[in-house]
Amino acid sequence: CYEYSTSLLVCEGEILEVACMRYEYDADEYVWPRVTELGKELRGPPEEPTEEQLDVMRRLVRGYSGFINFNYKIRPSDGEM
Repeated sequence: CYEYSTSLLVCEGEILEVACMRYEYDADEYVWPRVTELGKELRGPPEEPTEEQLDVMRRLVRGYSGFINFNYKIRPSDGEM
């Protein structure tokens, strides 16, 4: 099971920088910290976040300036956040 943590630097709704970590855990469903981390990896576009995922984030940061973090999972059934 993977969980993603994507940090953005945003100025007036425009994403200037992206950093994404992908974490792997030993369970699909868990309550942190009662889970074992199996690994982590720094990821970058176009792998993660994808342009479609960034579009979702863009909608949420309209007019925003500063740093923001999104934590999410990808559904294996359809690839959606």
